[in-house]
Amino acid sequence: MIKSNLNIRSFLLLMLFSFFDTLALSVKASAQQELIKITNPYIKVVGQNAISAAGYMVIENLGNQDITMIEAASDFAVAMLHTSEEKDGIVRMIHLNEIYIEAGKKIAFQPGGLHIMFVGIKEKLINKNREKISLKFKSSNKSFEKKIEFVIKKK
Repeated sequence: MIKSNLNIRSFLLLMLFSFFDTLALSVKASAQQELIKITNPYIKVVGQNAISAAGYMVIENLGNQDITMIEAASDFAVAMLHTSEEKDGIVRMIHLNEIYIEAGKKIAFQPGGLHIMFVGIKEKLINKNREKISLKFKSSNKSFEKKIEFVIKKK
């Protein structure tokens, strides 16, 4: 009986510590999310039956640590980080594995430069007003996610 009570107490203590550890991680991730400010997020859709589109925004790192954007994800298409480069009058897209954002700085995702490329679009974005995109970041080996509503701009 005594051994059984010790096992129950040990189990309860373990669960309590696990709960507080999870809560602390959640608070840290939430604090990290607040260090990123995203303004004017939009997806530019060209044509009724578009199977690809580009996403733009401004990301500001409000913290005192450098942050790296490592992924964008959506439910409606495959999302990739890209930049555009012009060389000898030819514009080409370059896939990026990550985008570095210095502490206290902002970067603009804009036509002709950085953007999120959405390919293999599964639904007509032309019929929607907004779409949620998940942006994943890392800072000092900690990763966190921020979900953003992008406005759909039709051309």
